[in-house]
Amino acid sequence: MIRAVVFDLDDTLYLERDYVASGFQAVAADLASRFPLCRDEVFGFLWKQFLSGVRDNSFNDLLFEYPQLSQVVAVSELVTLYRTHQPCLGLLEGIGDLLDAVVASGAETGIITDGPAVSQTAKIRALGLGSRIRQLVQTDEWGIQFRKPHPRAYEHIAAQTGIPAPECLYIGDNPEKDFCGARSLGWKTSRLRLSGQLHYAIDAKVGFGADFEAGSVANLTDFILSNLNIN
Repeated sequence: MIRAVVFDLDDTLYLERDYVASGFQAVAADLASRFPLCRDEVFGFLWKQFLSGVRDNSFNDLLFEYPQLSQVVAVSELVTLYRTHQPCLGLLEGIGDLLDAVVASGAETGIITDGPAVSQTAKIRALGLGSRIRQLVQTDEWGIQFRKPHPRAYEHIAAQTGIPAPECLYIGDNPEKDFCGARSLGWKTSRLRLSGQLHYAIDAKVGFGADFEAGSVANLTDFILSNLNIN
């Protein structure tokens, strides 16, 4: 049975593309407020880049597209704007009800998330997760070398809760990093695989997959509630 339910954050509790759009809107609004640029045009350029698969060079490409900006704005400034903006986000449909059911059952709840702490904290606040999540681990606070699949975060939560590994469940979306660390410690794992996720099309390599794969939040909810050790 399961006594601790721990989630990934990005693309598991909400769609990461929504955060990207929110960040690009914030950058576009800031630039348009300071320079003779159209906010919608700047956002449209960044979003088109994202949809085409660009992930790490969006702001470099933006300054190349608008050379007048490159004289007065640095890529690092745009990255900071993106990471520190207050996002407009919402939980995936059904996730709020799932979290409430887990909390009501008496099970421990947690999040393990990689990424800059300032960004992840803003996401958690925007999603209203503070009252539902008891164990929060932001791996970058320890250093990026402790990002998943490093086992430290899973070990930390097990130690904090006193719950044996076989009674802990980790839910994520990315088979390249979310599950192998947890499974190596004896945790149960589940993948939430939805078409809007960035890693939806990635099939798990041998040894990197989850114990259970859910194709919808409803499917995931049924799996968790049927395995919870409810008080």
